[in-house]
Amino acid sequence: MSKQKQTLFIAVEQGFASRYLLRTDIFKVLKNSGARIVILTPNADEEYFVKEFKDDNVFIEPINLKAYKEYSRGKVQTFLHQVRWFVMNGNMDLHTVNMRYNIHKNIRKKGTLKRKIYNSFFDLCVFILRKSKMLRQLEIKLESRFFTPTIHAHLFKKYQPDKFLITSIGYFGFDHYLMREAKAHGAKIISVILSWDNTSSKGMPGAIVDHVIAWSETMKEELIGYLDVRPDKIFVGGIAYFDYHYRKENFWAKDKLYSYFELNPDRKIIFFAPKSPNKYPWNPDIVESIAKAIGEDRFVYPCQLLVRLHPLNFRVKDGNFRFKEDTYRHMALKEKYKHLYYDIPEILSKRLPMDMPSNEMFKISAILSNADIMLSYFSTMMLEASIFNLPIINVAFYAHNMYLDKKDLQVIQSPHIRRILETSNILTAYNIDELVDGVNAYLKNRELDAAGRKALWMKECSYNAGYAGGEIGEFIFQL
Repeated sequence: MSKQKQTLFIAVEQGFASRYLLRTDIFKVLKNSGARIVILTPNADEEYFVKEFKDDNVFIEPINLKAYKEYSRGKVQTFLHQVRWFVMNGNMDLHTVNMRYNIHKNIRKKGTLKRKIYNSFFDLCVFILRKSKMLRQLEIKLESRFFTPTIHAHLFKKYQPDKFLITSIGYFGFDHYLMREAKAHGAKIISVILSWDNTSSKGMPGAIVDHVIAWSETMKEELIGYLDVRPDKIFVGGIAYFDYHYRKENFWAKDKLYSYFELNPDRKIIFFAPKSPNKYPWNPDIVESIAKAIGEDRFVYPCQLLVRLHPLNFRVKDGNFRFKEDTYRHMALKEKYKHLYYDIPEILSKRLPMDMPSNEMFKISAILSNADIMLSYFSTMMLEASIFNLPIINVAFYAHNMYLDKKDLQVIQSPHIRRILETSNILTAYNIDELVDGVNAYLKNRELDAAGRKALWMKECSYNAGYAGGEIGEFIFQL
């Protein structure tokens, strides 16, 4: 079969996958190649989605998440899936996985003899699999052999795809079932790593992968070391959705940004990108601390705080926003403090979680290119800020998870975070006084630590910078 006639399935179970695969040059290259593309998504019939993506060679079909949910209820599947979540190569630094594992052990059911036996067997399986690459690979093969559903068999028979593109190696949601189904029907499995921490924190693969697309050489090393992926299966392509940050023709002018948010042009912009509200209830507390400091004139220049709510704030479950209380707290702060502004991400769908239009990336570029300093909680936004040489401070007032003591900051020892801090000299503030001091230092001298930010960009973001999506799309097409 010629490459022009190949058929490619693209799976998007949530909006970040849609952003990465469909709203970058990856999709443009594949669509323009003449290949037949089938998008699998839970919102296949939503008008905006059909209008944006359907075309003569692009088809949209629904993922049956409800059927996957029912299929996954089996006790054996549940057990194996949970075990995989805590298993990676035990010879590597498993600090991030161990943090999750310890939380799991603290909150899981205990007490009865039956439960104690179950927990002991669970821990034994985790221990053994961490010790043996051969057993990890055997576990994936056995799961693929005995727990591959046929829920989408009609779609695979209808389109007969050659390739299957997805944004994980089988650790998100029901990705592993989709990948196993595709593999059973003869498709090559191509995994694009979605985020910078995924290769050292999300557990072992849930399916057999043919090719993996990494962000950087560092991520390639992690795929080999943590996840047992063969080097010849890995393509280092860069970060496709960061391409937006290099396209200055789409940048907003500064006056447009100020007008959009009704900002005060006489005040410096402190931009805060909060942590996901999932198991982290303290974002509003941090916002209020900073807003109070602004009101008390604690900064060397008059400032204003612009907060971009995390898209997860608007995730819907059973028809309701999961984190509405967190959002309500933010909106109450907006009314309370004069120099506090919010960026509310535009969410397009209630069935494809966190699906945002391309304009959201242009807006983020505008914020990062015009802000005076950025605050975050060890997020990917650190990498994005480095593209703009924007000073960064991590706000580590509280633990990363509500099941830990509030002052437990072991997260800083996670390998992906430690690597960033060691590379860049990014400041970490443990209380409001340290944050004020750090902001003032950068407001006085924006070039402070600029060499560290450049080093961070070089190590994490520079590969195919500005044209990564095109290179990745071409690589997928040529496979």
